[in-house]
Amino acid sequence: MANKAELILDLVQFALDLVGLVDPTFISDGASGLISLARGQWLDAVISGASMIPYVGDMMKLGKLPRYARSIAEAIALAREDAKLADQLRPALAKLLEALNRLPADKLPRDAIAPILQMKREIEAFLSATNVLWKQQLTSPALRKYAPTPKHAGRGGPGVKGTIMDLDDAQARQVLQSALYDAAAPLRDKAPRLWGYRNGKVYQFHYDNAGGWHGFSDDVKPPDYVIQQWRATKAISEAEFNRVRKLPNRGF
Repeated sequence: MANKAELILDLVQFALDLVGLVDPTFISDGASGLISLARGQWLDAVISGASMIPYVGDMMKLGKLPRYARSIAEAIALAREDAKLADQLRPALAKLLEALNRLPADKLPRDAIAPILQMKREIEAFLSATNVLWKQQLTSPALRKYAPTPKHAGRGGPGVKGTIMDLDDAQARQVLQSALYDAAAPLRDKAPRLWGYRNGKVYQFHYDNAGGWHGFSDDVKPPDYVIQQWRATKAISEAEFNRVRKLPNRGF
């Protein structure tokens, strides 16, 4: 079995190869090739080099699928016994699953389908066990982990959209662990939004399907149940209660 560092490198390289298959770019293929060179894998470096010509050589990458399937299986096996490694792997595996689901199954060689399905099943099983975590975290706030995302780190820059999180990580974690959800609404298969309040601002937290929550400030009205609970527990003053309930309602 490969060591943890090798397994993580395998997953990173696999992710880059997948990006090159579903959305061919020089960047992803070039980065994958550099990782191969750094690891002394000359054949893989040649494959990645050939793939730097859009749509040429991509089928060569599929020859690496059995090795990647073994790496994913080994990484998941280790993660089941190592909580820290599991925390590191969840977001990466969630992204890998997303990329695997984008592969055009009807255009893949027959011998590529089996390892792809194997990887998808193993990742889905690992992540589905993770999804139980949010249910535990609804009633055990101390288990909630704040996982900031660049999308809400600031404004501007390529692809950066979304409302800013104006708290530092420690403050955001504190608000997250006291945040409420709409317990008056039916609990479905997807984690509900969590709502927090600090210094006159409303904060939303969304589950990332990898064991953590990211958040941002949002000047909208939370569910009535949440506002009433804040009022009942003196988390907000009467004046704040009257202000918050008049905020724009987006149907949460």
